[in-house]
Amino acid sequence: MARDKKPWTKRDGKRWLFEVGLLCNLVAAILVLIAFVSPYWYVSWPRVFSGFKLIGLWEVCFAGMILEMDPTQKSYHGCWWIVAPEFYNVRSWLMPAWFVFTQVAVTLCLVADMISFGMAFVIWLRTGMTQRDPYKNPPRDPFKMIHVLCGITVGSAILMSCTVVVFGVFAETDLNWMPYPDFNYLSWSYGLAVCSAFFSIFASIAQTTYVMIIRQELRDPPKDMASATTIPTLWTKTAAAASDSRYAQHGQSTATSAWDDPPSTKKPPRKSDDVFIFE
Repeated sequence: MARDKKPWTKRDGKRWLFEVGLLCNLVAAILVLIAFVSPYWYVSWPRVFSGFKLIGLWEVCFAGMILEMDPTQKSYHGCWWIVAPEFYNVRSWLMPAWFVFTQVAVTLCLVADMISFGMAFVIWLRTGMTQRDPYKNPPRDPFKMIHVLCGITVGSAILMSCTVVVFGVFAETDLNWMPYPDFNYLSWSYGLAVCSAFFSIFASIAQTTYVMIIRQELRDPPKDMASATTIPTLWTKTAAAASDSRYAQHGQSTATSAWDDPPSTKKPPRKSDDVFIFE
């Protein structure tokens, strides 16, 4: 026997929308974490001989790189931490202002995405029972927490979108940064950051819509499913006939309508002039 399916309700749709936002928060946090730790943001073509090989937010790789602005004229080889003491003399060239902005912004977005996912997961656990069965328990949506979550997600989406645009534009147009810009390209770490920005935007749309639904429910609360009107009781002919025979013994009227209120079962008082003869 096939199991009966419950009809799709507005509350189920709201729950599904919140779960989509939760999933987008999780994907955005994972992508920005990988982009944060990987060094493949800007890479040189492998077939081109260049002293520059690749750079990320916190790591840079060179292959015999000698810089004109370096007073020591040191040749840099291998992969290094980008804030290592060896790059003290060339740090202003290696980390221009827009690059530092990218580092700070991606760090803030990573923290914001993790916080938003944690808050969304807590809200999902707290509202798991009442969202599916609103008649079993009263709704208990944490309104303040949901509004804070929506604000963090929207802010992270805006900041991440601006960050990937800034890095993409300046990495290709700043001729004073890495040598041979025509032979360098934006690699997969930057692509993960762009995807993270898109997923943050999707999560922002889902959570903003969820907040709008909650506000609409506060302005127009749902009506109770139970009807307040009283349905008159329809007496059967058998019950009406029994009532007539009972009242006929005392000489009272037996006119009964099918829609009249049920007569009282209490016996009427005896008249004072009743005469009883005992043999």
